[in-house]
Formats: sequence, structure tokens, C-alpha cells
Amino acid sequence: MKIGSGPATVTEKISDSRTPELLSLILAWFRETMERLVFPCMWQTAIQGFYFGFILLKKQKRRSSLRRSILMIFLYTLVCMLIPLSSFAENLTERYQVLKARHDSLVKENKTITVQIETEQKKLSALQRASKNTTNLPNQLDQCLIKTIKELQQQIKTGIPFDESIRLTRVEQLRLFIEQSASTTDKFRRVIEALVVEAQYGTSIETYSQRIEVDGQIVLANMVRIGKVGLFYTTIDRKSGGFYNKEMGYFQKLPSKYIKEIIAAGDMAQKRRPAELIRLPIGSVVMP
Repeated sequence: MKIGSGPATVTEKISDSRTPELLSLILAWFRETMERLVFPCMWQTAIQGFYFGFILLKKQKRRSSLRRSILMIFLYTLVCMLIPLSSFAENLTERYQVLKARHDSLVKENKTITVQIETEQKKLSALQRASKNTTNLPNQLDQCLIKTIKELQQQIKTGIPFDESIRLTRVEQLRLFIEQSASTTDKFRRVIEALVVEAQYGTSIETYSQRIEVDGQIVLANMVRIGKVGLFYTTIDRKSGGFYNKEMGYFQKLPSKYIKEIIAAGDMAQKRRPAELIRLPIGSVVMP
């Protein structure tokens, strides 16, 4: 019995002598493994559990086998690792919720910024189009001024014939000035001045003497111009009179009842009598 029990005792002593060396190797392996984990601080917890299990085994009176010792130490280590995982999971959940709320906020902000960018791009396109139109503005203004001069010239030719040569000469000189390389400001100013002069003719009344053609005969007549509406005449002896028919384009005689009205209009133009209402035919209105 003693001989049979001898080898077992020697084997147990050999196993007990190798236990610290194996435990040190296992401890080093666990530490190296935990340092590579995603959670950098968990290896410290694992080492603490490993050390705690090793201390408990030392305090036990009955020695355990190597396999049982390793299993107990592993269980203690696993328990110590799982304890902080619950709090870490809670922190991870809270962090996920915070990040999700931040993500939703950034998505809304991104939509708002996108709408603002689209609005600013539309404004920029409108400004670019306006800039192109502004670049062509001098040419467009010149064309508009030339068109205005042509219309003014046509009105002089189709209107009542008073100071026709002077007015047409003024318009022709203005046209030549516009076609020259003058500044846009000067061109615009000169055209406005010409329009003002023509407008003043419409609010004035004057008398003057002029030779005109009536019924194929040239006669010297006293002319009365009332604005740009009517042009009337009476002969020097005041026995006949008439008006310029714009529709027909010549002077036409009027009945004798209008002669007094024409003479009265001439006296009012020369300030020889107060202004009063008079009745005179002006003919048909001719559109240019």
C-alpha cells in the first residue's frame, strides 16, 4: 500500500510545483488578450478577477488539481468581466440615443441649409441675368432713343404745319447726335429736352402772318395756332377764314360765322382781350 501510494504523492508534488509557473503564463496571456479588446479598460478588471480567484484558492485548506484550479480562476475572471458590462451597455445605449438625436438634428439642419442654398442660387442666377441685361443697356437705350426720335419726326410731319422746318431741323440734329459716340447721359438728356419743347407747343397759343395756299391760290393770312390741336387763318381783310384739315392735309375754308371766333382767338393770344370760351372746328383727329 505504501509502495502504491508513493508515485501518486510524487506526481501531486510535481503538479503543485508547476502550478505557479502555469498560472503566470496564463496571467500573461489574459493580459495580452485583454489589451487587444475593443474595451481598453476591461483587461484591468479581468486581472483583478484572476488575482481574486487565485487568492481564494490559496486560502482553501484542500489543494485542488491543476485543471480545477484553472477552471475556478477562469470563472472568477469571467464574472468580474461581466459585471461592468451591464453598466457599459447602459452607457452605450445612452450614447446611442444622444448620437441618434444629434443625427436627426443634423438631418433637419441639412435640409434647411439645402433649401437656403437653392434660394441663393436662384437669386444669383437672377442677378447674373440682370448683369447681362445691364451690360446691354446702353445699346438698348440707344435703340429706344432712336425710335423715339423717329416717332417725334413722324408726329411733326403729320401734325399741323407750324414752324415745321425749325422743328424738323432740330429733330435731325438730335438724330445725328444720338448716332455719334456721345455718352448715354447726354443722349438721354438731349432727347428729353426735345420732348419738353414739343410738349410746350401743346400748351401755348400764338399768332403770326404767313403765306398759305387756299383753293390753289397763295394768300397772305393772319395765322392763329391753338396748341397742337388747331391751326386757323383769316385773310388780311378779315372777310374769309378757315383751318388746316389734318386728315386731308390742306387748308380748308370755314363758314363766315367762325370768322369772329378766329379773330377773338387771335386777340386773346395777343392779350388784347380776356380769355373766354370759343367754338372752332378742329377736324378729325389723325393718329400718327
